[in-house]
Amino acid sequence: MRRVDDSNSSLDLLLDTVCNLFGMIIFIAVLAAVLAGARGAAQVDQAEDAAGHSEEIASLQAEIEALLDREDDSLRVQIDESRRQLEDMQALGLQLETALAEARHILGWEAVVPDIEALELEVDALDRRLKDIRDLKDVTLRTPRRRGLHGRVPVQVVLTAGRMYMINDWSAWRHTTDPTSQRCMFWMTWNDQAVDGDQSTADDHGSCEYRTGSLHIDRSIRLRPGGGFDPADPAGAAELSDVLAALVPGRHVVSFRVTPDSFDRFHAARRLAIEQGLEYDVTPMSPLTEGRYEDSIRQGTTTGQ
Repeated sequence: MRRVDDSNSSLDLLLDTVCNLFGMIIFIAVLAAVLAGARGAAQVDQAEDAAGHSEEIASLQAEIEALLDREDDSLRVQIDESRRQLEDMQALGLQLETALAEARHILGWEAVVPDIEALELEVDALDRRLKDIRDLKDVTLRTPRRRGLHGRVPVQVVLTAGRMYMINDWSAWRHTTDPTSQRCMFWMTWNDQAVDGDQSTADDHGSCEYRTGSLHIDRSIRLRPGGGFDPADPAGAAELSDVLAALVPGRHVVSFRVTPDSFDRFHAARRLAIEQGLEYDVTPMSPLTEGRYEDSIRQGTTTGQ
């Protein structure tokens, strides 16, 4: 058998292998080029999409900044308006302080601190006081129950214009022998501190006997201007107590004659009589004309309360 030449056969095989390898390389290169082109197009699309989103983002940012600018402007306007109002109020406060200082200077006040509640309480107190005065002036005096006091001598006392007038001088009673039988002398002897004797009269129309005969004395008495004492005043009350001390408990009865303008003084005068242990009687009377008091002393039973 003829021996085949192996040298050509090996070369063909090598050539086939090289060609195949070269073809594979070319195929791979083409595939890589195709893949690279496709990837580049995708990246270009992504880049274009990203560019579009960037424009939207920029637009949104611009809108947000515009809104913020507008809000800032509105806030600035509000702040400026509030600041202006505050300045106006401060200016008004300064004007009020200046006016108040001028008013204090004009009125001579060191400080003006109005206390509305205290003023209202004071007004209420004044209203109550005024009502009490009106009620006191218009009240109909209701005298306590009277009882007969046999053998007692009435001592006339007039309460008018807020003062108490002791009509007669009773200072000699304790030093007189049998003063009861001489009671007319006391009723006709004026108390110069309270009575103007030159303008006063006492007319005895009959006997001054006690228990027997008739007793009738008409008196017209001019009270002395500025005379008498205020029983509600401590000094006046002290002097009235000295005057009442001349009377004898159990023998005298203080007979008060009270005009409407002195009802409020009656309580103080009555207290003075009670402190001396004296019984009393009270009779309301009409206001006096020109300070003249008139009465009539008749025979009868003395009453007291």
